[in-house]
Amino acid sequence: MSTDGVPVPTPTPTRLAFVRHGQANAWERRIVGGPTGCTGLTDTGRRQCEALRDRLARTGEMAGWTLLSSALPRAVETANLLMSAVDGTPPEILEDLSEMRPGACDGMGFAEYQTTMGFDMLAEPERPMARGGESLVAFDRRIRATVDHLVTHYAGRQLVVVSHGGFITGASRYLLEARALYERSGLFLDLANVSLTEWHVFRPIDGQPSADPATEQRSTPRADDGRPLDATATLVRFNDVAHLADLLPAPAPAPAPAPAPAPAPARPARDQRS
Repeated sequence: MSTDGVPVPTPTPTRLAFVRHGQANAWERRIVGGPTGCTGLTDTGRRQCEALRDRLARTGEMAGWTLLSSALPRAVETANLLMSAVDGTPPEILEDLSEMRPGACDGMGFAEYQTTMGFDMLAEPERPMARGGESLVAFDRRIRATVDHLVTHYAGRQLVVVSHGGFITGASRYLLEARALYERSGLFLDLANVSLTEWHVFRPIDGQPSADPATEQRSTPRADDGRPLDATATLVRFNDVAHLADLLPAPAPAPAPAPAPAPAPARPARDQRS
């Protein structure tokens, strides 16, 4: 394609398919699941992963993609269960894909943590979760730096990234150019276990920055799919859980409709004789 007769290259995106791990033992036991507290998946979590694996094997939609994983056991176990439907090799482990680092409260029960160490993280975003742990600000900065690393180090490649709810929602906020994790916002992003969230992220063409809006042409150059050529990213899908349909509880039956009111009794005709 071209703009004003000058060829415009269409950039190749780096495809990031984020997968949240399966249901975790730490969550079921209501404990903080850092490196100590995390002991992998529940039986339900394994079935969730098998459902996604079977979907990917059937569709082939991510065959040959590169598989990456957080270092936490629940993510590594999830990635290992998906491996055969992706590239068939063990995941590459990236420590920085992990959930918020808890520090001294790792393995502590949620209730005990709230009683002994809990505080409003949005009110004190630079305060670590516990001694030796991360603050919301530090976590958000790590997420952004890690996304930038994925897009530059694996430029133009297709990645299945097994990570965590906090990391994936933070990455999505970053790519949406929305408020950071530590800023109060009306935007709430929620992710189910073993959900798929896919982004196509574009590097600047030939290393050139995006156009200055003050000097941008009246007609914005666009790729064949209609996307502006200076766009940073495209959200392809968010919280896709179609593969979990058979594992979700059946919806509650709809309440029976209220009976129609009985018709009012007919009034006798008035005698018109006088």
